Amino acid sequence: MAKTVSVGEVAAKAGETKWGPATWVEARDSTRVGLPVIIVNGAKDGPKVVLCGATHPTELSGTAVIHDLTRNKLNPAELKGTIIAFPIANPLAMQFGRYVSPHDGANLAVSYPGSKNGSITSRIANFIWNEATLGADLIMDLHENVSPCLLFSLVGTCKDKQVERRTLQLAEAFGLTVIRTGGADLGTPGTKGGDLYWAEEGMASGIPGFTVELEGSFESRFDGSQPTVQIGVRGVMNTLKTLGMIEGRLESQDRTLVLEGEYSAWGSIRANRGGLVNRFVDTGVRLRKGTRIAEVINPYGEVVETIRMPIDGFIWAWTIIGPDNPNWCVQAGSTIAYIFYAK
Repeated sequence: MAKTVSVGEVAAKAGETKWGPATWVEARDSTRVGLPVIIVNGAKDGPKVVLCGATHPTELSGTAVIHDLTRNKLNPAELKGTIIAFPIANPLAMQFGRYVSPHDGANLAVSYPGSKNGSITSRIANFIWNEATLGADLIMDLHENVSPCLLFSLVGTCKDKQVERRTLQLAEAFGLTVIRTGGADLGTPGTKGGDLYWAEEGMASGIPGFTVELEGSFESRFDGSQPTVQIGVRGVMNTLKTLGMIEGRLESQDRTLVLEGEYSAWGSIRANRGGLVNRFVDTGVRLRKGTRIAEVINPYGEVVETIRMPIDGFIWAWTIIGPDNPNWCVQAGSTIAYIFYAK
């Protein structure tokens, strides 16, 4: 018989879906900032799956995926096990529409397991870790890259090869291209080489987990109608079917490019000059080392730098444009693109 599941201040009985602020942190003006959680507690016992959306609140596709799943797709009366979903995992950065928390400059994605006595972001990470992550059978962190991009699942490595194999199995069930992290430094804001993301910290603690990168745009909708949201929902449902939490056959991700084979992240490539950027290649296409992928142009229209592929490989996304930089332009040291390669 399934039992009541509690996450902080929110509790759901067997066969119920409940939501609300699970915990609170206080800002400088004593304002309380709540961490939203949605619990879908199945009528029958089963695995526990934890989802995070808006770890970076400039990426809201994951939030839309969680909304559609918990409001329209999952029936707790038919579910075996529990879904714990944080639709806005970083409410601090969400207040300001930023990628990382402006309160302490921390990137929530690499703040786990956090500390109850740490910075304000570290305290949120510690709550998610202790109250939800520990004891989970799978954790999925839902992110996005700005269009055009390849949609994929990012899987780390760990000493426990059984956990690693299980993670790969579940990531493959999700249905997108699978890319291994390989310890690559991606150069994302608020991170440094050697940092582990939430899913990687989970794997290191014996919990299967992977990061999903969907496709973002400046025209996000939260009614489940966007193709990237539908792809994310289909992928999560596939993993739940693989875990035996819901019935049904796995559905193919036939609405997006899926690359077969084994791939590993190489890292990001940076510009040495500042200016406007012209792109010459598509994401997800095999490119030879030395291929011209972009040019940097100064205000007078002169080409001041040619960017070439550093290896034989692929681009999964351009990093030039995003909510913090809505134009195709860079400064010296800006990342241009994320690179990966076939193993």
